[in-house]
Amino acid sequence: MLKGGVPILAIFIGFIAFFIGIADIKDKIAAKKEEAEEEDEDDEENGENADAESGKPDSK
Repeated sequence: MLKGGVPILAIFIGFIAFFIGIADIKDKIAAKKEEAEEEDEDDEENGENADAESGKPDSK
């Protein structure tokens, strides 16, 4: 009985590892998107501050 259950257990563990891998990839993609959004927000804030300090009107 143990010999017959080993391949089934291995397949089950493989499926679990596969889904964990997919979740990890999705998390990495989401983290990159969040970092890009934060950088865009920081760039916008810094750009507006730089324009205000130099006395130039907003180009918006």
